[in-house]
Amino acid sequence: MRKQKRLSLALSLLFLVTMVFGMTPQAEAAAPAITGSEGWIEAACVYWNPVSGANGYNVYYQKSGASSWTQIDAPLVRNMGSYWRADVMGISAGTYSIQVRAKNASGEMANSTAQVNGVSVSAHDRSGFAFSPRGVTTTPGAYNSDGTLKANAEVIYVTPSTLSALDSYFSVGTTYTTTRPVSIRFIGFFSNALLDRHTTANGKKLLNSNKMLEPKSKNNNVSQNMTIEGVGRDAVLGAGLHITSTSGVEIRNLAILYFKDDGIGIESNCKSLWIHNNDFFYGQKGSDADQVKGDGSLDMKNSQYITASYNHFWDSGKTHLIGNGTSDTVDFVTLHHNYYDHSDSRHARVRSGNVHIYNNYYRGVSKYGAGAAYRTRGIFMDSNYFEMTKYPMLISKQGHDTGTFSGEDGGVIKAYGNYMDAYSTSYYTPYSSSNTVEFDAYEVTSRDSTVPSNVKAKSGGTSYNNFDTNSSVIFSGYYNVPVQTAQNARQTVMTYAGRMQRGNISYAFGSNEHTNDGIISALMSIVSGYNGTGNVQDTPVGTGGIIITPTDPPPTTTPRPTTTPRPTAPPTNPPTNPPTNPPAGIQVFYPDNNQSPSYFSASSNTYTDTPLSLNGTAYTKAVKIDSGGYVSFTTTGPVKLYFLAGSRKNKSGNAIQLANGSAELKTFSMSGLTVCEYNITQAGTYTIKKKTGETGVYYVRVE
Repeated sequence: MRKQKRLSLALSLLFLVTMVFGMTPQAEAAAPAITGSEGWIEAACVYWNPVSGANGYNVYYQKSGASSWTQIDAPLVRNMGSYWRADVMGISAGTYSIQVRAKNASGEMANSTAQVNGVSVSAHDRSGFAFSPRGVTTTPGAYNSDGTLKANAEVIYVTPSTLSALDSYFSVGTTYTTTRPVSIRFIGFFSNALLDRHTTANGKKLLNSNKMLEPKSKNNNVSQNMTIEGVGRDAVLGAGLHITSTSGVEIRNLAILYFKDDGIGIESNCKSLWIHNNDFFYGQKGSDADQVKGDGSLDMKNSQYITASYNHFWDSGKTHLIGNGTSDTVDFVTLHHNYYDHSDSRHARVRSGNVHIYNNYYRGVSKYGAGAAYRTRGIFMDSNYFEMTKYPMLISKQGHDTGTFSGEDGGVIKAYGNYMDAYSTSYYTPYSSSNTVEFDAYEVTSRDSTVPSNVKAKSGGTSYNNFDTNSSVIFSGYYNVPVQTAQNARQTVMTYAGRMQRGNISYAFGSNEHTNDGIISALMSIVSGYNGTGNVQDTPVGTGGIIITPTDPPPTTTPRPTTTPRPTAPPTNPPTNPPTNPPAGIQVFYPDNNQSPSYFSASSNTYTDTPLSLNGTAYTKAVKIDSGGYVSFTTTGPVKLYFLAGSRKNKSGNAIQLANGSAELKTFSMSGLTVCEYNITQAGTYTIKKKTGETGVYYVRVE
């Protein structure tokens, strides 16, 4: 009887607890183990390992100094398979804390919160003509100038299984009149076939006749306040974007690959467009002979006030056409901080308009850099970095143009502060007192200098209009971030061009591929066969290699520039004569000159061998790379590595490797004195060491 009373009392107490608290007490879970986080540009991310008993997670962020937490939208929290990832979007520059809270069917679980602090977020560089007060808006897209969403903004999340979310904006034949700010956020991979199969509720197709997504408004004189963007580092479109009769649009953080027609095509009097931080890969082969890599990557026709910045072009065939014919004017375009990585031509090809091209990195350009075609009134080439670039600048029918660039009348190019390596310089001839006709550009001594009116194109007689020194054109605020020196711009481009965290697809172009304008079959194989899984990692092919990274990289710490950096002299690329006193920011290891700064660590065993010569410089002293030989260094962020190595006594068949810890990054086969280079994308300790045989390292440079 007493046992029954005690049991009855216990049940009564349990009933009372349930009535008071409304539910059975939550099960506890261990807090998620945060494995990494990174602040990016007006965005941040965090990733963690899953915990037992949880069926999902809520993620919150708080800016330093704020008193409350803000929860991010559920679609931004994703199960990546072996780990979870969350992306915080639309936040202003500053320092943030991020919380991850595990949940189950009943809600957030007790004692299951993990937090990371000190996540540093930088601001986008809102420079150039897209922000001109002469356009339809000074804030193209759905975001304010501080990176936060505009008032009353709508956010639409699109996945491969929810394409109907696009119906109101992209269906063929549909025009829209609303100017309510809208951010259309793509999550995952969208193949051309997937998009083309979709039929909207009213029977329309998503893709136009050229198999492109086409937002179209009824009024191009008002801002549509539209941002088309990717979530995270793996948003990929297999179709191009056709922006027509639409203004006030921003496109960012997307990879565009294996598209038909153009990657992004702009035409029909668009205004105030900002295209930035995208990756452009090969398109599908077209019908014309010059379309083996697709048509234009980012073309502009009959439009005004455009900025294209911080984009990465991967072996593009035809990068930018600005103006489609002799009667087509594309005016007031800014191209800055773009990475023209082994791309062939048109960076840009300009007809008639005014184009400012500054702080871009041209690397391995096989046909030409920028070109002034039909009566171009103004191309200002300002503080760009040219490496292994054939014909950095061309004017139609004069200078280095042998008739293959353009048969049209030419224009005039103004040049200031550009850096060219020896290879690029050999394909460039500026205006001078002894060369007033066959020049490729007119160089000035300061950015504000004007080009004299008597400097004219050989064919057509067009002179430069000095738009870049006109205060009514270069408005206050045009330079949101001041122009950098060419050398500093190169580092910024390598760090920030392309998608968030440098995207999930990469190709390391080898030095032997710089002058090749054909398809790189290994890269095309990945582009044409990409299926969104991101789980392929190919071994290097030749001296290049493909890396598709399925997991998130560790954070980087390279700061984004906010002020004008102190100018430094441009580096001398090996194999030209190495500097004995390298410029600031460049580390050189050079045994022949007894240069061995503390930045490097090297084994003590050196040797002097029969001199090996390259481009007129003899190298005799090397660090011996045998089973115990090495040269190592530690970086705090992305850098470019060059080194010269050769086999001991010039034997053939030996090889040297670059490693990060125990992970081998690349093998270099020795053939005489060999130029080796590698783009290091993240902080760490790197070692040059033995692969096969006995070799020597004669020179190393890190910049």
